[in-house]
Amino acid sequence: MKIAIDARKIFNLILQLINQNYNNELILFSDKGLNHLPEFTDKAKIRVLGWPRSPILWTLLRLPLSLFAKSVDLLFMPVQYVPYFCPTKVVCTVHDLAFITHPSYFKPLKRILYSKMTTYSVKKACRIIAVSQSTKNDLVKYYRIKPEKITVICHGYNRDLFKEKFSLEVIKKTKDKYGLADKNYILYVGELQPRKNITTLIKAFNSVKDSITKYHLVIVGRKGWYYEDIFKHVENYKLHDRIIFTGYVPEKDLPVLMNQAKVFVYPSLYEGFGLPVIEAMACGAPVITSNVSSLPEVAGDAAILVDPYNVDDIANAIYNVINDKELRESLIYKGLKRAKEFSWEKAAKETLEVFEEVYNETKLIGKG
Repeated sequence: MKIAIDARKIFNLILQLINQNYNNELILFSDKGLNHLPEFTDKAKIRVLGWPRSPILWTLLRLPLSLFAKSVDLLFMPVQYVPYFCPTKVVCTVHDLAFITHPSYFKPLKRILYSKMTTYSVKKACRIIAVSQSTKNDLVKYYRIKPEKITVICHGYNRDLFKEKFSLEVIKKTKDKYGLADKNYILYVGELQPRKNITTLIKAFNSVKDSITKYHLVIVGRKGWYYEDIFKHVENYKLHDRIIFTGYVPEKDLPVLMNQAKVFVYPSLYEGFGLPVIEAMACGAPVITSNVSSLPEVAGDAAILVDPYNVDDIANAIYNVINDKELRESLIYKGLKRAKEFSWEKAAKETLEVFEEVYNETKLIGKG
């Protein structure tokens, strides 16, 4: 089977697809070189399509033009946007439908664009991979897709990076870099935007701050859309000396920050998967997360689940984890165990199985 792959994103999955592939011819398409991936010329071919610069035009027009010339059996899109005029069978991955479930959190033009492209993609694809059962349920609900057309394959995480043990030297260097030397802290990691519910987290921290006077709230992430309200809350509650904004943090530094946090809080209102929850668990952080969308599914019994709309619920959870050593240690133990259930190796194996199923179904139809 000749498989074309849009290789611009989700590099860890693509690398494992290459490593586990033995019987298929893989062609990786990208808009730039793939120097971030190891050498694998014996297992995959690389095609760099340098124009157009627009990612949307590249996906919708440039990629399908190249596919006409390659006569592939299957195209895999690890994102939820499928090219127009695609000459072959397509498997695509849908990560979330936040633009439908929480439309007010998106700028109008982006919402319209996401809606049109996803609507076309889920109809065009012969099989859809959903990153969680929650996302699959949303696809069935909003697009009336038959459940058998959707396969749930969860994300993995970088096990070499997100781990439990670090040297004292690395810990000191990383904490010093972000002004966290000798500080106890509660940690959030993610983009600064309304859907992540950071304003409610700030309210909860303000509610409990006098009971945990030695603790800071550390918010890691770049500014997204409609982020201004977050800083207004800090100003209104006069929390400048208790809340630290690091801005963007390189992925290589995140594991130490997670490992050293007394508690990791992820109060998002909606997630297709919620990868930071698993990454924090893998680093030995006790986790508090929301009881909505995919987050209970991902966290299992290894986190405290809270109502993300309830300030007191979040505040009480933070207080309890900080002050109850037995609870904290239990969450750490369960989290480390839970994280081991997710891997890119597993995701790649299941993805290749989907490719085989689609290919075999196509052959049966051809014989019929």
